[in-house]
Amino acid sequence: MIRKFFSKIKYPVGIVVWIASSYWFISDSSEGETYRIPIIFSWIPDVFGWNAFFIFISLGLGFMGAGICSLIAKDDDDIFK
Repeated sequence: MIRKFFSKIKYPVGIVVWIASSYWFISDSSEGETYRIPIIFSWIPDVFGWNAFFIFISLGLGFMGAGICSLIAKDDDDIFK
């Protein structure tokens, strides 16, 4: 029953996590705070801007939320198929 529940809510959870984290990152960045990011990712805000960078990070969080729900909903027999 829990697996069926998680298989039905995996996409809404991913969308809600994406929207909520985008809103949180973008609204929090307008207060003038500085962020330290790894040097390998430092070119992304310079090229696309901070809002696009935060949306990209939030999209990844949404995919992770949907993936976690999908892993919970996965049946043990599906691993070998």
